[in-house]
Amino acid sequence: MRVGNMARLLPAMALAVILSPGAALPQMDLRVGNNFLVDDNIFRNYYGQSDMVNIPYASLGYQIAPEESSNQVYFGYNGQFYFFNELSRRDFSVHEFGIDYNYLFSNSRDRLALGGNVETRVNPAEYNYYNYTSLGLYANWKKYLREDLML
Repeated sequence: MRVGNMARLLPAMALAVILSPGAALPQMDLRVGNNFLVDDNIFRNYYGQSDMVNIPYASLGYQIAPEESSNQVYFGYNGQFYFFNELSRRDFSVHEFGIDYNYLFSNSRDRLALGGNVETRVNPAEYNYYNYTSLGLYANWKKYLREDLML
């Protein structure tokens, strides 16, 4: 899919998410917004190309937390779309999918957190050398010193 087509798909995707019945559930997290970037040397080189970049973004998360335990699983998506005003052939998007798992050990003050994400950048065909995909993983062990410090 060309990045230019994403400009037409973004409002439809945002409307579908907003109108979906799951958006009212408390374990859902939806964020939609827009940023602007105005710069007189957008690529930081000797050409000095000025441009304004419109950067709409969408973030959707879903948390699963059974009532009988304090363990949690969180799935998330973040998307950013970069639309150049003067140089529309340079439009691109960045998408990130992630998962986080938190486990609180019973009868202790220890918490284990595991997670990972995949991020990818999508550019038009003539700028595909800027494309990338990265994977991030983490593991975290937390020992709370007092009961009232636990989150």
